[in-house]
Amino acid sequence: MSPIDRRRRFSRRNFLRLLSFIAAVLGGWLRRAAAAPPPYLGLNHPWIAYGHDFGANAWGHDGLSTNGWTFETFPDSEGFVDTEVVRGVAASGTGSLRISADLVGGHPNRSRGEVHLVLADHLASPCPRAGTSSVNLDAVRVRCSVWLPPGSAGSPSAPNGVQFFFKTQVSEEEWASLYTAWQNIQPAWEGRWTTLTAQVTAAGAAYVDAAFDATRVSLVGLKVAINTDSSATINGAIYLDDYVLETTPPLAFDFEDIELFNQLIGLQDVQDISPSRLPIVRIFVFGDGRASPEFAASGHVTGFDPFFFRDFDALVDAATRANVLLVPVLLDFSWCAQRKVVSGVPIGGHADVISDPDKRRSFLDGLAQLLQRYGRNPAIIAWDIMNEGEWIIPEVPDRIPDFAFEPVPLADMRHFVSACADLVHRFTDHLVTLGSARRKWLPLWQGLGLDVYQFHWYDHFASDEPFPWPHATTLGLDRPIVIGEVPRRDTRYSPGDFIAAAEAGGYPAVLFWSCRARDRFSGF
Repeated sequence: MSPIDRRRRFSRRNFLRLLSFIAAVLGGWLRRAAAAPPPYLGLNHPWIAYGHDFGANAWGHDGLSTNGWTFETFPDSEGFVDTEVVRGVAASGTGSLRISADLVGGHPNRSRGEVHLVLADHLASPCPRAGTSSVNLDAVRVRCSVWLPPGSAGSPSAPNGVQFFFKTQVSEEEWASLYTAWQNIQPAWEGRWTTLTAQVTAAGAAYVDAAFDATRVSLVGLKVAINTDSSATINGAIYLDDYVLETTPPLAFDFEDIELFNQLIGLQDVQDISPSRLPIVRIFVFGDGRASPEFAASGHVTGFDPFFFRDFDALVDAATRANVLLVPVLLDFSWCAQRKVVSGVPIGGHADVISDPDKRRSFLDGLAQLLQRYGRNPAIIAWDIMNEGEWIIPEVPDRIPDFAFEPVPLADMRHFVSACADLVHRFTDHLVTLGSARRKWLPLWQGLGLDVYQFHWYDHFASDEPFPWPHATTLGLDRPIVIGEVPRRDTRYSPGDFIAAAEAGGYPAVLFWSCRARDRFSGF
C-alpha cells in the first residue's frame, strides 16, 4: 500500500472518530445550555419583632429604623417621642441612636422618658434558638455613651438625672423591673459624649420589683427624668451609643448600621453557591396587623402612620446596599387569628378585611399607596400577597381546622388575591406570588393573575408529598413554581439536598426558613 493510501485510510477512520467526538461534545454542550440555571437561593425573614417592624403602635415604635430601641408610651413616661438610628453622630464609629426628647418638669406625662430594647427580639445572634428570650445579667456591669443637649442638667438644687433599667418578663403583659440608682446629670456632660455605668444588682438600686430576676433579663433600657422638684425642660436630640452588657462575651449595641443590614450583608456568601444570582429575602410586613396598617374603630384600613414609610425606606435601602432582592409578604395567616388585645395593642381579628367588600376596598386603597411608592424600586423582585392562607380556608382539602382563627371562604380569598395581584401589575414592575402552605394546594390559586406559584415544604409533609419533589411540570400549572420555605433545623436533609432537588425538579428558587423566627425549624 502506498503512503497516500495509508494516509487516506487513516484519515477516514480518524474523521469518523472526530465526528463521534464532536457529536458527543456538542450534545453535552447543548444539554448543558438547555438545562435550567442554578436556582435562586435565599432566606425567610419573618419579623425581627414578630410583626412590629413597620410602623408604631401603643407599645411604641420598634421598627427597622430604630434597631428595636423603642420610646416608652406609658402615660407617666411620655417624655421621649421618637427614636431613629442615624449616621454622622457617634461616640465611636459612625452611627448612634437619636432620641427626640420633649421633657417637661412637673408634667404628669412628660417629666420622664425611657427607651428600651426587648432582648428576645434583638439578640446579637442572627438566628436565636427556640426558647431564647432572656439573658443572665446577674451582677453584670452595663455601660453606654450618652450625648445630652445644653440645659439637660437642670437646676443645681434639683438636678435632673439618668437611670439604667432592666425587666424580667413574667407573663405576656407583666414585666418586673429593676431601676439602678439615680445619677445626677452634671453640667459638664452637656453637649459632649459621656460614659455612664451601673451594675445589675438589687444592692443600691432605686427600685426593684419582687418578681425581677437578674438571671432572666428580657428587656434593657435607659431613663432620663426631670427632678420632681424642678420645672426644667429638656428639648431636642439626645444621642445613645455603645450600649454594652459586659457579659462573657459582651453583648454590644453600637448603631453602626441598622440591624437588618447586618443580617442581609451575610447573604453574599450565597453567591459562592449560586454564582450570578442575587440572594432573595422573603420578609414579612403586616404580619398579624399589630403595627400596620392603621385601622378605624370600624375595622376599615385608614392608611399608614409616618413611621411605617421610614421603616420601609430602611428596608429597601438595606437591601440595595447589601445587594439582595426582596419579596415583601403582605399578610400572614395570623392576620385572621381570633382577635386579642395585649397591653392595648389589638392582634389579629382582621378576617373581615378579606371577606367584607367595603373593608377589602379600604385595604386595597392602602396597598395601592404602598405599591405606588415602591413599585419601581429595583430592590424588590416580587410581592407575596399572603403567607399560608390555606390554614384559614374551610374548603381546603386535608386542612387541619384550628378554631383559634377566623375562617375565610375560598371564594372570598380568591377574590382578595386576584384584586391584590391586579394592583401589583398596575402599579409596579415586579412579580406577584402567594406563599402556599402545601405543594398539593397550588391549583387553588390558578387563574388569579399570579406570575409565580410558590409552595412550602417541611419533613412532616413527606407522607403525602415525598422528597425529592416530583418535577414541576407534573402539576400542570401555567407559571413557574418556586419553593418559598424549607427548614434548616429539625430536618433530615441538608441545604445541598434541597438545592439539588430544586434544580433537578425545575424549581427556579428555594428559600430557607429562617432568620429570627425562634421556632424549631429555624437555623439559617
